[in-house]
Amino acid sequence: MQSVDIFANLSVGKKLLFGFAMVLLLTLGVAGTGFYAVDSILTRSYQMNQLLRINAAVLEARGLERDFALTRSDASAAALRSTLAKLNQELDELAGSVPEEDQQALQQIRSNAAEYADKFTQYGQLIDKGIALRERMAEAAQKSREEFEYIELDMYDAVRVLRLEGDRLTGSDPLTIAEAASGLTKRILDLRTFESMFIANSAQAAVDSWNESYQDVTTIGSSLKTWLNDEQKTTMDGALAALATYQQAFGDFRSNRIERVALEQAMVAQAQRILDTAEKALAG
Repeated sequence: MQSVDIFANLSVGKKLLFGFAMVLLLTLGVAGTGFYAVDSILTRSYQMNQLLRINAAVLEARGLERDFALTRSDASAAALRSTLAKLNQELDELAGSVPEEDQQALQQIRSNAAEYADKFTQYGQLIDKGIALRERMAEAAQKSREEFEYIELDMYDAVRVLRLEGDRLTGSDPLTIAEAASGLTKRILDLRTFESMFIANSAQAAVDSWNESYQDVTTIGSSLKTWLNDEQKTTMDGALAALATYQQAFGDFRSNRIERVALEQAMVAQAQRILDTAEKALAG
């Protein structure tokens, strides 16, 4: 009651001054609350924009990855790495504005992005290896074909000599061997065709046909050595050795293809993990 009496005994001016002071305090309180709310909204908006930029960077990286797979362009690879660097920059900026409980999500995004970058590096190496293996297959097939053609032409030359001399041709005559060597040359072209079919669609049927033709060529080539002279046998050995190199390269190429496809799928999953983590952060 005493405090009420004190207020009642105040002059009108002091009462008005006290009232204005209370209104001012309430106004400052409301303003402070408003400023805090606006600051929270602006901070959250900034964080959401940063997370959306991270999502955009991941999607851009995926597009550049597909472009690189199609074009083998160094420019696409460089652009992808630049995009991932930009993503890390966005994470650095965002790390300074998020609370401690959200730092783990940012670290997870950073870790996933680094793993994606590592996988892309491996992917590029596998593509380069695949190109090198295709070149090796082409060189080995060409060498084998040239050696078979040499034997074929050598046998046809022998046929001409025999006919000029009036000798009769027997069952193991040069003409028969020349025709067999010609068949081997054609089989090399078949191998190249089956190789191209596998490159186009990864069909197991193409692999089976390749292996069957390879077995035929090696069997026939080895059998023909019985009727060849020493120089021709050396040529045949060179052809069969080149063919074995072709077989090894084709097997390595298939393994490389399997590994590359698996890595493509792993990169898709890795990019999706980044998007999922960012989505959770946005929802929070």
